[in-house]
Formats: sequence, C-alpha cells, structure tokens
Amino acid sequence: MFSPEEFPADELYDDLAHMIIGKPADRSLSNHMDLDEYKYALDRLRDRVYFIYPESEGFGVENVLGKMEYLVDKYRVSAFLLDPYNQFDHEETTLRDDLYIGKFMSKMKRFVLKHDVAIHLVAHQVTPTVQPGKDYDKPSAYRVKGGGT
Repeated sequence: MFSPEEFPADELYDDLAHMIIGKPADRSLSNHMDLDEYKYALDRLRDRVYFIYPESEGFGVENVLGKMEYLVDKYRVSAFLLDPYNQFDHEETTLRDDLYIGKFMSKMKRFVLKHDVAIHLVAHQVTPTVQPGKDYDKPSAYRVKGGGT
C-alpha cells in the first residue's frame, strides 16, 4: 500500500485493525479493542499488508514501482493500493495533463502485465461546489482531474 496521507504507518495499521475487529484502537474511547483483539488484528495484517513510503527517494512513479517490484519478488505481493494519485511526485510537467496521465497509466499497466498483479489506483474528485439546499453532484470519472484520460 502506497498511501502517504496515512503517514506514519502505525495510524494506517490502527485503522486496518479497527476494520478487522470492528472496534477502535484508540484507548481513550470506551468501546476500544482490548490487547488480545489488537494482537489478533496485527497478526492478520502481518505478511499481508506492507506500507510503501519511499521518503528518502521521493514519491516518483519509478521509485514507488521499484518498491512494489521488491515486494513482488520477495513476498509475492499480488495486489497494490495506491492512494491517492495526486500524492505521487509528478515530474514530467512539460507534458499536457492528458499525455502525462496516459504515460503514467502505461507504466502501471506494464507493471501489472509483467508481474501479474492488481493495482488499485485511487483518484480523488475535484472539490465539489457547495450549493445551499442541494446535494453534491454525483461523482463520475469526468469529475476527477484528468478523469477523461
């Protein structure tokens, strides 16, 4: 999992433990999981969820793909969650958005085909406009920046 917004990793693991157990890990809450439940959740996550955070190398697509390749080779990881797209270091700023996104997606597709893995890429929608008394517009691929690509 590449999810820089979840840094530090212990917060991510606490959130995942909450999903497994159904109770928060936060001990200040009255309905928090006990130590045995927390250990059980972490045991379920061990060797199943790896956190990718190449801080020293940067969040460029090649750096992240390099970490992913290591995980495929060493631990046989078969699925990746990249959340969100806008947290990557996008270095080729001379290209139009559609050309850059197409190139980025091609790198992802080649990686998937080469390693026979799944990549789940999260892209957030543009900030919706608030209209008093109305619901937000329904999300669609075209409401994501570069979504048409």
